[in-house]
Amino acid sequence: MIVFSQETFTPAEARRILAEHDEAVASGEIINRKRKPPTVRRYAADLLAGRWYPETGETIKFETLDQRLVGRHLVDGQNRLASCVLADRDLVVYVARGVGRRAYSYIDGGAIRNLAVKLHIGGNSHAPQLAAALKWLCRWDEAEGRLTGVAVTDQGSLDLLESDPAVRKSVAKAQAVAEQKLLGVGVAAFLHRIFCKHDLDLADQFIDALSAGAGLNVGDPFLLLRQKLTANKSAAQRKKFQQLDVIAMSVRAWNAKRGGREIKLLRGASNLSEMPTLDFGQGDDKRMPDSLVDGSAEGRV
Repeated sequence: MIVFSQETFTPAEARRILAEHDEAVASGEIINRKRKPPTVRRYAADLLAGRWYPETGETIKFETLDQRLVGRHLVDGQNRLASCVLADRDLVVYVARGVGRRAYSYIDGGAIRNLAVKLHIGGNSHAPQLAAALKWLCRWDEAEGRLTGVAVTDQGSLDLLESDPAVRKSVAKAQAVAEQKLLGVGVAAFLHRIFCKHDLDLADQFIDALSAGAGLNVGDPFLLLRQKLTANKSAAQRKKFQQLDVIAMSVRAWNAKRGGREIKLLRGASNLSEMPTLDFGQGDDKRMPDSLVDGSAEGRV
């Protein structure tokens, strides 16, 4: 018999259960998967942001029916408990008691409902590309104009889409780069979105330059970017640009273009510390026009 109840784990209790669980694993008493740090960080980010939603029907599972939960009887839920410890926040979750240890082989055996699937279920077009754009946008610090290493969660991405629905228009605009395959549509949409908050016309020119390349003169930063991305298509796999490289070169090209400067060199970034800061431009108040918040500007993003 399996008994269900909703319970609140404190960080101290979660720490105790995990310690008992880890001791049982180390002694060979039980077998379990290793914890997944990225998953723990995502859950912790949701807890810290107040986005944790316990009413999903998902449970933390224990073998026995005992009221006191013991770590060596933990069947499923170690990542959620670890996030409680990491965030130092109480964790509200449903608990299933009396789940057989053999259930471990069947847990999470179905298809994973990732962000793209959730967006598709929500009726969004181009769901995979929209998911990619949202994940990059969640890492973008608008006030500072630079990319960060902040943990990204599905709920955080969905919240961002709700607050900034015009992201969908950037994804639609970025479809134009798909045929050229110079960069991913999700990355292109992300770049278009952060650019158009400061100069709508130039943001559109950025996409048009990568998709068509017409009307670009020697020394034009967008032409140089397009040439580098075109050469990258035929480069050996081990020499191809990483996504950080593409984003860094695009921001540098944007800064030069907006500043009216011709350039001969564009460099990427091997890590976040090498990422350039977006040039907001003289007189730019850094605020997104109200028409962009609700997507009401006809034909514009």
